[in-house]
Amino acid sequence: MRDTVVEENGPYGATHLVGQPQSMIFKDSDSGPFYLTEQEREIQKYPVATGRMRVRKKSRKELLEGLKQRGMVIKGNYSIKQLVQYANNYNLPVETNEEVIRPGWVGATKGLLQVLWERGFVKEEEWRKYTLEGRKSWKDEHGQIKQQYLPYLLRKLIADCTDFKNEKSAMDHLFDELSNKGECRMILLVSPKYHCEIAGEGIEYAWGLFKRWYRSISLENKKGKEKFEVEIKKCIRKVSKNHANRFAARCRRYMLAYLNKARQTRDEEGSLTFTSIEKFVKHFKCHRSTADQDWGFIAQVWRESFLMSRQN
Repeated sequence: MRDTVVEENGPYGATHLVGQPQSMIFKDSDSGPFYLTEQEREIQKYPVATGRMRVRKKSRKELLEGLKQRGMVIKGNYSIKQLVQYANNYNLPVETNEEVIRPGWVGATKGLLQVLWERGFVKEEEWRKYTLEGRKSWKDEHGQIKQQYLPYLLRKLIADCTDFKNEKSAMDHLFDELSNKGECRMILLVSPKYHCEIAGEGIEYAWGLFKRWYRSISLENKKGKEKFEVEIKKCIRKVSKNHANRFAARCRRYMLAYLNKARQTRDEEGSLTFTSIEKFVKHFKCHRSTADQDWGFIAQVWRESFLMSRQN
């Protein structure tokens, strides 16, 4: 997890002030979780062997290593169920005894409670009262959290922090690193929620059709590297220009839907919900014309006509 820079502090005492870096992982130099006593922090700082033993099922990697040592020739990929059957045939134990180790807080992730406490958004005397999204008793008759309990919602508190609002994704950071190393600038364009298919002019639809054909091929005809490459090339050729044009048209319908729903009207903002987008696309597909390309103009005409009819 990446470090961040604190951009605001809460009303309570903060250990990380504005402008200071904050790590999301406990380091050896940290004092530890604030809700533990000094003695508990010292005892739980590093992993400790408890002396208790437990029985654990071996992992897939452990079973493969054991079978190799017993002389089995490993070919291809095996499921855990198949490996267990082979282990029984080779008299290889599928379980192992290990000592229970109590993990320490050094190297562990801090969690929202600790992060917000370091910023001064958590009242230390009432730390047990904080929850991720609230308790059932905190909700009103409409299912909404009551106003007096909003300061105790950890996810809401962290979502309101400026550095978390503007935090770049791991993919954005990767693109920035690649841009700094190379001569060209790389920018990540993220598809809207619910419809990743609009990325790449309908490329996801083409991949879906390609995979559908590939699944219909029998395993015997595509087993092995040479047969696999031959069948892959056959499937790719089946995606014709007509398919690509139709996929691109479908992609543009979703783009227009998102563009329309994102526009602001006079009274309220457009709603970007799954139902509204699907309804818009269906309507657009059934009532296509040249004027439909400018939905801002059409929406304005419909609105003015509706207001005039109500006045009359």
